[in-house]
Amino acid sequence: METEHIDQNPAADRMTLLCVDNNQEVLDMVQVLLKKSFDVITESSSSKALSVAKHTRPDVILLDLNMPHISGSEILRTLKEDPTTELIPTIFLTAERGLDWQKHLHDQGAVGYIQKPINPKTFLNDLEQIVINLNLTVSSSDGLKKSFIGFSKEQKYRQLEDETSAILDTGKPVIIISADNGDTFFQNAPSLYDALLSNQLRYLRVKSTLILRLPHLDDTRPLKAELERLAEGNLKEFHVVIDEPTALFDQQRIKLSTAPAQTLRDLIHGHFGSAYFYFLRGKDSASQNLTSELASIMTD
Repeated sequence: METEHIDQNPAADRMTLLCVDNNQEVLDMVQVLLKKSFDVITESSSSKALSVAKHTRPDVILLDLNMPHISGSEILRTLKEDPTTELIPTIFLTAERGLDWQKHLHDQGAVGYIQKPINPKTFLNDLEQIVINLNLTVSSSDGLKKSFIGFSKEQKYRQLEDETSAILDTGKPVIIISADNGDTFFQNAPSLYDALLSNQLRYLRVKSTLILRLPHLDDTRPLKAELERLAEGNLKEFHVVIDEPTALFDQQRIKLSTAPAQTLRDLIHGHFGSAYFYFLRGKDSASQNLTSELASIMTD
């Protein structure tokens, strides 16, 4: 891989947040407080908010509980009834307090709530903590295998960077396997670029020539040979990170059979000391179920 043209500065794709509130001052405040972390869409009309959510499919919705005409609870119920919006996490903005209200909001399908009036000093942190809790982790009993399902691309790469950096800090070398070219990957994970230059980190872009896009992995010799070349014959000394395992397979065929994923798992687990797998959560129930199944297979 050529590394001299890699741009280290661009950030990972940001999450899109739809804020729905009939108070323009609240919308303006949210826009200002979140503009550095989210792409924010604001809407003051309940009916228009439903249309915007359906057509833009934001990553998360921040919704005033006490909207006029159509209440926040009714908006959420309508979102849950529509297959295109049912899985969008919704966070209520509310002045209500108490454990009973927390349970009530959870029972309606909200993933969390933020107290009104908004506290400018804590608002971003409160929101990010709710979003972080949407990520999922599956680990093996011995801790040597781990699958992380990121709620967003930004969350996935942040976790990948943090955990890979922690491994590199111990002096252990890492091989990263990804379907992305190097430029794209290191734009999303720029903090790992120095380790690539120092050769403590090795990067393998998996192409169809390594047959991972075929329906089965009966012949894993090309991939194994490439990994051994990168590791200079010392695979057991390396930690392996696989970015978005689902991208390594033919999407239609992997939905019919998880055999390729099982074969990849056996190859990785049989040659490396430890392995981490990083997934991006899908936006529909079918892709989410497939991702969860693959994450479990990889850590089995």
